[in-house]
Amino acid sequence: MALNYDYISSYTKDTYIPGFIDEVLGSNPAIFRALGKAKKKRWGKKIIISPLLHSKSTRGGSYGKWDTLNTDFEDKVTAAEFLPKYYRWPITISDIDALENAGNESEIVDILDTETKIAKISAQDDLGADIFEDGTTSTNDMAGYAAAIDDGTVVATYGGIARGTYTWWASQYDYNSGTDRALTIKLMQNMWGLCKGGRDSTDTPTYICTTQDLWDKFASILDVS
Repeated sequence: MALNYDYISSYTKDTYIPGFIDEVLGSNPAIFRALGKAKKKRWGKKIIISPLLHSKSTRGGSYGKWDTLNTDFEDKVTAAEFLPKYYRWPITISDIDALENAGNESEIVDILDTETKIAKISAQDDLGADIFEDGTTSTNDMAGYAAAIDDGTVVATYGGIARGTYTWWASQYDYNSGTDRALTIKLMQNMWGLCKGGRDSTDTPTYICTTQDLWDKFASILDVS
């Protein structure tokens, strides 16, 4: 069955309920949170995250009278480096369509403004999908959560640092050897403890990202009514 309205007819009619309604792309909390935390930077060739503390100082400790303090230098920090990734979405309209859409009587919604909004939400949707990937599908794609949250099994080197050599760079990761198991508060608490820093540390998880099914399961666990 053919659709009643083509490209230009959707924008310009004699009588129409004005407004642009998204019937395809759903909201994506992950990318909205990521974009909400984003900061503008003047990019160079690489993005450097520094300093990364990879080991504590071992020169201190208890001492007795006349003990000598070891002041030998220890290299305790490093940096991770990432190449920027680029995304683009075209906005294409003809001058004739723009002219037909112009004017108080024929214009329902501004065609350029609406096409721009479509490009924006399309970008958010695609980025919202890529942010969960490991970046191995295409070298042009970003290295998303699947790369960042990995123990080296899938992404051995992240940010230029080999996880097999520098195990402190491996994420807390428990996939139960690929065997499915029921979600429990105990499992979640254990992972929370592994991800959390020391008692006085501010290094505490602030974001839990999951699927709708797991969220529903978590909600059912908490439902004690």
